[in-house]
Amino acid sequence: MKKTRQLFSCLLILVLIFCVVPLAVAEEAELQAIQEEINDQTLALGLAAWLNGVGSDWQKGWQSDLVLWDAAGWYSAFHNRIYDQKLLGEADTRDFLASLGYTGDLVLPPTWEEYGIVKIVHGAGNSVHYDFRQHKEMFDAMIGVTTEMNVRMKDATSAVFTAISHAFEDSHKYSYLISFAANDNPYSKFPYKVIDVEKYQEEPEWDPALNFTWKLLMTQNKLSNILRWYPSVRISMPAIDADAQQWTFKHNGEFVQYTDSGHYSFGTYGMYSFDLLESTDGVRRPCVGSINRDPMREEELEKMIQKYLTDYERVNFLREEDDLIWIQLIHPYGFHANAAIDKGTLLLRKMQFFYGDSTEPASENTFVYDETPPAFEPLKGWDMPLRTITAVWETYDPAVQNFTYRTETIQLPYNWEYYPNEAKYDNYAIYTNPRYIGPYQYPGDWVDYSLFLTTAKG
Repeated sequence: MKKTRQLFSCLLILVLIFCVVPLAVAEEAELQAIQEEINDQTLALGLAAWLNGVGSDWQKGWQSDLVLWDAAGWYSAFHNRIYDQKLLGEADTRDFLASLGYTGDLVLPPTWEEYGIVKIVHGAGNSVHYDFRQHKEMFDAMIGVTTEMNVRMKDATSAVFTAISHAFEDSHKYSYLISFAANDNPYSKFPYKVIDVEKYQEEPEWDPALNFTWKLLMTQNKLSNILRWYPSVRISMPAIDADAQQWTFKHNGEFVQYTDSGHYSFGTYGMYSFDLLESTDGVRRPCVGSINRDPMREEELEKMIQKYLTDYERVNFLREEDDLIWIQLIHPYGFHANAAIDKGTLLLRKMQFFYGDSTEPASENTFVYDETPPAFEPLKGWDMPLRTITAVWETYDPAVQNFTYRTETIQLPYNWEYYPNEAKYDNYAIYTNPRYIGPYQYPGDWVDYSLFLTTAKG
């Protein structure tokens, strides 16, 4: 009976080997095929992301359009060098930009043509081509001279772009994770469309004296994993005249992040960013300045502790001390950090930052996880019926001497104020009177009210 079992086990292992190996080979072949199809896009976009210092919010504001047009320039330079294609046609440019998520009109970034970054070449039949002059010159000066770059598949929906710079005595590596999906445009020459690009943390060189892995350290310090076992995260951060305290916890399923520096307090609740300010009625209350409906906000919060441990190229074991393991994180730009890791949980407990050859830390952060969040009274307002605040925006365009209008409606607790950042820092004047008469006055708690913002005054 024992021999029968052994024979069966051997046969089972052979079956698994012959089944798994072809599957692995097939998967590798599929990834290789995808890489060949996305290579031009990812090389160009990765190069643009690196040289523009893209973080994890590349799709916001002006940076997105600039990065994507920059990628078009590198795409053109790449094709010039490999295929001797001097110009990039208007249709190909539009198709390439669309494959990266560009939705605007085909308008070059300001001053690009004026400064000679690109020249527009008109051809027969009103055709338009782009000559990305500076990109071609820089590409030839960089690639194979000061810079190496490559793309490798992470899985079937993402690839890692890596650039290694040899511009100075030391080599530096920069990586970006580029995520993509099947292109739903049947007329595009690109089978895949890019949906996200963000800085990618390659695993650092790891000291074998450490009895845990980089991946486990990252997993343990993910915010949702921490809040599964602890009520909050409090980070003590040194400020000029006091230690600022940043609290992160959950209230009714929404993330709360609240920072108190003694003189000034601010934070976020879900998608609302607020300051704790004294209003026109003399009462200090939360004042919402912006509404961030970006789902990436939660992804950023998930990494809030992990970020302290990333972007380092080597991790060394230093010492064990009581219930802590001290590690040293070496950054490629010549500074390092010493981090205290909890032996039992692998949570980050302390972070010391050193610059140059200094033996004294320039700053130090402390992380506490087992404290009950402070009784932040304004949060209780979210547990009661909310009121409605309507903002009417009037924008005047002097070029065409015309007004445009939009209306925004939000709901806030009875004792939260809405004073948009555009009225604080931009060129909008704010009123509670629809005729734009008199200074802004907070209308009071409990009531629904309207705001009127205009660029024609102020």
